[in-house]
Amino acid sequence: MPPDTESPHGGEHPAQRKVGWWIGSLSGLAGIAGLILGFTQACEPEGPTAEEWREKANAVCEQQLPTVDAELDSAVRWATYLVRQVADNRATPSDVVHTTSATRSAANTLQYFVGSLRAIDRPDAMKDDIQRALDTGSDITGALNAAAKGLESGNLAEASGRLAAVQQGLAPWTAQMRALEATRCAR
Repeated sequence: MPPDTESPHGGEHPAQRKVGWWIGSLSGLAGIAGLILGFTQACEPEGPTAEEWREKANAVCEQQLPTVDAELDSAVRWATYLVRQVADNRATPSDVVHTTSATRSAANTLQYFVGSLRAIDRPDAMKDDIQRALDTGSDITGALNAAAKGLESGNLAEASGRLAAVQQGLAPWTAQMRALEATRCAR
């Protein structure tokens, strides 16, 4: 042992006692800080609040819903036009191509919109209701895609049925978004 680590009377040197005291004090403070930090984290709510979710959902809707509405409106207008043309026996391949393109574009825009809403963290109390609304939006997207496939394959009856399903699905979806109080998302 080095000569200055022991006192001449045989015990610890006073500097060793001071270092030990400081180490003990710092350890105690670290323990208290850990306890406080653990307690405050345990008291904080997990996940976002309902109001935070609504705020983010409304922001997504303000940004994307005008485009979604325009794309859906275009698909419906083209489908209505195609139905009239078929009824009058005047439908052309170009009419089918335009209707298919408008329907596919509406499906893609709606899918992006639903995906943007799905990316928002959900509060535990609303998870199931939000999931149902997003699933309804995904179902509408699926019906649009199926309608486009029906148009591409020349099965106008299938396409027409799928487009009817889209129109029938919009009202429940709007009601679900209203129930979630996402006011900017309900048309």
